[in-house]
Amino acid sequence: MKQRSWGRVLSIFIVIAVLGAVGVTTDVMAETSKELRFMTGSPGGSWQAFGGVAKNLLEQKMPGLTVSVLPGGSGNNIMGIELGKADIGLSNSFTSVNAKKGRQPFKKAVTKIRHLVTLWPQWYHLVVRADSNINTVSDLKGKKLVTLKRGSAGEESTRDVLAAYGVDYKDLAQVNFQSSGAIAELMIDGHVDAGSSVGPVPASYFTHIAESKPVRFVGIGEKIEALDKMNPGYIADKIPAGSYKGQDKDVPTVSTYVHMIVGSDMDPAVAYQLTKILVENSDVIRGVGKGMQAVVPEKMVMNVGIEYHPGALKYFKEMGLLKK
Repeated sequence: MKQRSWGRVLSIFIVIAVLGAVGVTTDVMAETSKELRFMTGSPGGSWQAFGGVAKNLLEQKMPGLTVSVLPGGSGNNIMGIELGKADIGLSNSFTSVNAKKGRQPFKKAVTKIRHLVTLWPQWYHLVVRADSNINTVSDLKGKKLVTLKRGSAGEESTRDVLAAYGVDYKDLAQVNFQSSGAIAELMIDGHVDAGSSVGPVPASYFTHIAESKPVRFVGIGEKIEALDKMNPGYIADKIPAGSYKGQDKDVPTVSTYVHMIVGSDMDPAVAYQLTKILVENSDVIRGVGKGMQAVVPEKMVMNVGIEYHPGALKYFKEMGLLKK
């Protein structure tokens, strides 16, 4: 009996030693012996596709953890974490900044969301018919515009860009809030004068528009600085020449990054492990699709305008990706 007891004790010490050797504490193991709820995006979209890959990675690298991938959207994911209905979420950087400041579409400032890792960029697009007299955002006054559904990243960025030019929805003849597919249909059929949204470059629905009829992409170069001051989640960027049919020049615009957010109450040891796994397996993430080729360690540390979670900050500093 005594020999069996000592054998069990020895086995326990060996397990603890092994866990310590691989950098996983027993506290983290205990913490991750549960479910983490991960709010992503619409079924069939890139956010949900990323969610599936992240789920597999995290469950493989953190034994005892179950990740439940849930549908969502940038604003809904933020509120999911704020209200305790989610543990992890995806968001756009400018949406997160607006949430922290209590700007539309948020009724008041949120307090719980924290930045974990930066992922891939999305670019603001404004497309008009090639024969249109719309040469700047100000020219949209009195015109018909289609953008994504209210509360979406595409609609939110459209509202911000209009505001930078002193234009409001009420200044337009009509504003349609639709799906990405409907944006393409309305533009191609000539029912609207302009379409706008954020998305990858190239975005499939803007590609469809450009290949179906002559169009132009309108730049916002003169207001990029104003947008950055309004919201540091916007970054000066461009849609490179040749991204779409008939687009032979760079189009100055802003980009925003998709990033992963967690709650401020997440255990720092767990946030550290999540960050470590995602950064050190960024090659797996890049394999999800063309739009995710920018997911590399040196960019995953990028500050997107809200506070880092202490666990993520610890990892980035230890790895030399962020100055101490």
